[in-house]
Amino acid sequence: SSITVEEILNKVGENGVTLVARLDKQIVGTLSITIEKISKWRYRGNAAVIRFVAVHPDHQGKHIASMLMNEALSYVKVYPVTLVTTAENNFNAIHLYRKYGYIPTEKFVYNGHYCIRLSKWNSLWRNIAARLFYLRSRKRIS
Repeated sequence: SSITVEEILNKVGENGVTLVARLDKQIVGTLSITIEKISKWRYRGNAAVIRFVAVHPDHQGKHIASMLMNEALSYVKVYPVTLVTTAENNFNAIHLYRKYGYIPTEKFVYNGHYCIRLSKWNSLWRNIAARLFYLRSRKRIS
């Protein structure tokens, strides 16, 4: 099932911003940013969360998601950490996020779907620590 822009705006609420890409007055892509309090990886505080990254199927492959990500990065750079979540088998999204320096840090099941969370810290040592924590936790699960 697809989600409408109105549904995205309702889910993002007042605690976020939704970027919209338009082409000839038609909405062709969206990306939302919310700010959430987290307590992970020995960090407690605010994190920027990139959500609802979507590009209309007729316009995929035209770098619209990259343009939205570039714009989003100007908003989120003031936060110590940025998180993104996608389906574990959404290889295009994972490739996009990895291109921007996000690293896998958590796998989980949400509403019966296997998901992966990627994070990007403004600090190199935090990126390394989060990645090591993820790799250690995968060994324990296996």
